[in-house]
Amino acid sequence: MVIPSIRIITITNLILFLLLQTNRMDANDLNLSQMRDPKTIKEKVNKGFDVNTKRSEDGYTLLHYAAELGNVDLTKFLIAKGASLNVPMKDGNTPLAIAISFSKNEIIRLLLEQGVDPNYALGEKNYNRTHFHYFMTKVRKFDPSLFALFLTKGANLETKDSFTETPLITLASSEFKFIDHTKALLDAGANTNAQTKFGVTALMNSIFSRNFVLVEELIRRGANLELETSEGNTALLAMINMGNDHLEKPKLFQMLLDAKANVNHKNFEGSTALHLSVIGNSLEILTILSQQNVDSSIKNNKGVTALDQAIINENWQATKILLTIEKDIDGLDKYGSTKLHSAILNEKYELIQLLLDAGADPQKKDKWGKTAIEFAERQNNPKVLKLLLKE
Repeated sequence: MVIPSIRIITITNLILFLLLQTNRMDANDLNLSQMRDPKTIKEKVNKGFDVNTKRSEDGYTLLHYAAELGNVDLTKFLIAKGASLNVPMKDGNTPLAIAISFSKNEIIRLLLEQGVDPNYALGEKNYNRTHFHYFMTKVRKFDPSLFALFLTKGANLETKDSFTETPLITLASSEFKFIDHTKALLDAGANTNAQTKFGVTALMNSIFSRNFVLVEELIRRGANLELETSEGNTALLAMINMGNDHLEKPKLFQMLLDAKANVNHKNFEGSTALHLSVIGNSLEILTILSQQNVDSSIKNNKGVTALDQAIINENWQATKILLTIEKDIDGLDKYGSTKLHSAILNEKYELIQLLLDAGADPQKKDKWGKTAIEFAERQNNPKVLKLLLKE
């Protein structure tokens, strides 16, 4: 059988077309497996390979590669050949961000000196942090000269990331203690009172991360102790919710008290430090508060004092502590009863004993003129009567 010549020509043209397309894709796609050696890269670029060619899968360029290697000579060569300095990968990482992530300080210095913007915002992968913000939180070994260079190039100390955190707020929250970093920021004029959209400050974060050095430093530099979170909590109130498994909690709390933090501040629910200590069963904090000039009569938005809350929760340990500072143990509530009358009504034997031990008067009359003893007789509760008459 004779194959028509026109069909042969068509097949040949198709093969040539596919080969051309393949070559074109290779020309527009960075394949580092063929040119990992810096010498090979230079040779290919000198022969006309586009210095800004990207790897199709992620947007990685030769300059990203040089930055990752930390190869100053290759980086300078690529820049001289017209490499784009600030080109982002698909995830937002620029060559400078790559250099920062691999702690390639000489590349960081070179790129900044070449004019890369320290305030360029990276992508969502890096929480939209600027080069400077990313540098401060990523490079653990502090380099004063690099920090100074960032400032010289116009780095903004107050830019906010996706969490609306400034560099100082971010550093304050880290378990790794960026002491030199934070002091450098403070010396450069970083705002100690900057807040996130939730009202969180660097002081609050340094407390949550138990960074004693930074807590002391921020207080020394005049950080405002009374700034509120979106829930109305100051640093003192916010830290009560840290949990009771932190051995450093009482020490941190005392540091704030020594700095004259307001122990009677009310959050948006009307709760004070006393209320929150009861709710969180923070007995150590409650004990410390009981030794301060604290107002135990303050009621929250529901009309409940901290002592009322302890009784509602049947937290008798907290109740015992609060009774030591209760100034109106025999006062009448909105129903016309004393605490002792209410305890008798609800048969709260532990509470009755605690009230009596704290000096509650069994002869005090309620709104209807009945003493606690008379009320117990009326309730026909011999167990309560025994407790009352023992007094």
